Amino acid sequence: MPEVKEKEVSQISFFKVILVGLKIHLSTMPFQLIVTNIIAVFHGVSHGFTTFMTQQFFDSVENVIVSKGSLHHAYLMVAALGLAYIVKDFLNGLHNFMHSAFFFKANGEMSKIIHKK
Repeated sequence: MPEVKEKEVSQISFFKVILVGLKIHLSTMPFQLIVTNIIAVFHGVSHGFTTFMTQQFFDSVENVIVSKGSLHHAYLMVAALGLAYIVKDFLNGLHNFMHSAFFFKANGEMSKIIHKK
């Protein structure tokens, strides 16, 4: 195995590696990269929203127990919490599917570049 000199290693910048990788990803499938990242942001926000809805649900149940709130409101919070979890799980599946499809395509393009060299 050839020995790598210290000077050659120091010339490789982490920032340059990121830029080259991003360029390859953008040239491979630009629309899918953008859409996948938008879905990823919504997926992340949905985790925070389900946490918020869980807190609202527990607060509504507490209000029913101490006779401050109505049972109807607690039932609505159960439905809202269920809907929040359904949306979160849907976004999770969509994001995982889109990411894996994009990853294999981009990995193939990077493999082509490596094999050409």
